[in-house]
Amino acid sequence: MSPRSPSHGPWCNHRAFPGKCKCGGKVFYCWCDHGSKYSVDRLGDPWPLHRCQFYSPRLTSREIRHKERLSLEKRLASCQRRREKALDRVRGFSLKMPASSQSIDAKGIITQIIRNVNIYTLLNIPKGSKNWALDLGPLAGRVLTEVTVVVEGANRNGLSEYQFYVPSEEIKWSGFMPGDKMRFKIEPIIIARRPSLWYCSKFWWR
Repeated sequence: MSPRSPSHGPWCNHRAFPGKCKCGGKVFYCWCDHGSKYSVDRLGDPWPLHRCQFYSPRLTSREIRHKERLSLEKRLASCQRRREKALDRVRGFSLKMPASSQSIDAKGIITQIIRNVNIYTLLNIPKGSKNWALDLGPLAGRVLTEVTVVVEGANRNGLSEYQFYVPSEEIKWSGFMPGDKMRFKIEPIIIARRPSLWYCSKFWWR
């Protein structure tokens, strides 16, 4: 009796990263924890396999680690350049704080990510206070991540810098890092006798 083939799904940790085939074509190298390895011309249905005279359906673990490392190094370098450029341009600007109940939908470059922020410690609020919990709304009782984003104005001259909070469990698996481009929607949290905050209700890759 032949062994049962692995069942694929979200649990098999499928990964893909861009690369270049020996034939000169642009491809995506894909693999998962079940051992499947293949190259495709583009991501998404119907996941067309890349086939040429150099095509090999399998990559060795060493080749995968090497290509993954090169891809990550390239991304880190690109992110660092974007972050430094954004920080340089926004130097001297003050953060945009909530002044009304209006939400903001924008896109920009992440300049800083601080994980595991305790909002009660940040605002010097006694934890467990029911009144403060009502004021904090969706931020109450949650471990948060602080994200700072530089947003370029519509006229490409004006710059704004936003600092907002998002529940850590929601952003944990996003893979965002400083220098990445991010689109987000933030809502104001107006707190009596405390600084107002921005709460991120939605975010996605730009």
